[in-house]
Amino acid sequence: KKENSACFIKFCQLKRKPGTSENSKMAKSKNHTAHNQSYKAHRHGIKKPKSNKFRSMKGMDPKFLRNLRRAKKKMRQLAMEKKAESKE
Repeated sequence: KKENSACFIKFCQLKRKPGTSENSKMAKSKNHTAHNQSYKAHRHGIKKPKSNKFRSMKGMDPKFLRNLRRAKKKMRQLAMEKKAESKE
């Protein structure tokens, strides 16, 4: 019986991957590193985000936007009328 158990142990050792013990797994210790990130960021320069002249109206209240369009249209009409009066 001792010979059978010895053979079984040798068989298990051959089957196992080299460098690993029977029931221990190495914990991963490195979760994050900032290596090379600063170099990569500065290669083309760290730039400020581009600022737009006007903010987007996307997502704003539709009722407000309709009123805004109509108000702008009316303001243009009044400006054109005023300009025409001043030429006369």
